[in-house]
Amino acid sequence: MGKFNLQTSKKRVKPGEPDAPVTETVDVPDEISTTLNRFSDHLTANASRYAAGLVVLLIAAGAASWWWASRKTKAAENSTTFVSAIDVALGTVKAHAATESTLTPPPEGKKAKEPAFETDEAKWKAAADALGKVQGDLTGARAESAALLKARIDVATGKPGDAAKAYGDYLAKNADSSLAPLVLENQGHAAAAAGDAAGAAAAFEKLAASADLYLKLRGQMLLGDLFNPAMGGKDATKAGTYYDQALSTLTPAEGTVFNQSLRTLRGEIARRKAQL
Repeated sequence: MGKFNLQTSKKRVKPGEPDAPVTETVDVPDEISTTLNRFSDHLTANASRYAAGLVVLLIAAGAASWWWASRKTKAAENSTTFVSAIDVALGTVKAHAATESTLTPPPEGKKAKEPAFETDEAKWKAAADALGKVQGDLTGARAESAALLKARIDVATGKPGDAAKAYGDYLAKNADSSLAPLVLENQGHAAAAAGDAAGAAAAFEKLAASADLYLKLRGQMLLGDLFNPAMGGKDATKAGTYYDQALSTLTPAEGTVFNQSLRTLRGEIARRKAQL
């Protein structure tokens, strides 16, 4: 867990010494600070693509460890093929090259890699073909991770309803998984893409009910965006209610002042509400 550094007006006074400012800290996740820039209009428009991509990254990390653990067995071939499918899913597309180079610039002194695919359609077709060669042979945790990758491919290829169901099936079996919050968010995005606003709201409400401050705030913002008419929603009143909840979540305790990053985030939420 990271910490917010909060400036406060409270002071500790010692006899004979000048007043010394006190720094007060509250435990919260580092993710809030590190994801502030994602709340720009561009990233809002592409939120589902970036959020879903994180699932692929996490699956990739697990697949690599599986390969090393089973490299002398038949399972190694399946793992290798599965990893190749993940590599395809992580491949860059020419149409998004400029944006992705801005989000993840290459190391200093190195050129950005050439896009691996001309179009999204080509990329996801290749990913589906690669996964199809091995998915039926995978078992256990690998099969479940392959199902998540298949769900991501389904979202990208116009089958969000199938993806939402697959995400739900995973969560039913893995409610305590470290991937669960991310899968839950992706379930909500997939349901929304399939026109199931109620299903999307149910997924985001579970995030908003989290004891984790970042997940709680994320869920509240996603609910606001879901109902925001400017973002495709149909209920400005509900959107405003959820944005108010997010603002309340980001209200500093008495005697404390948020740093600039958190004030910026509050300002972005307030802007969205004001535009309803």
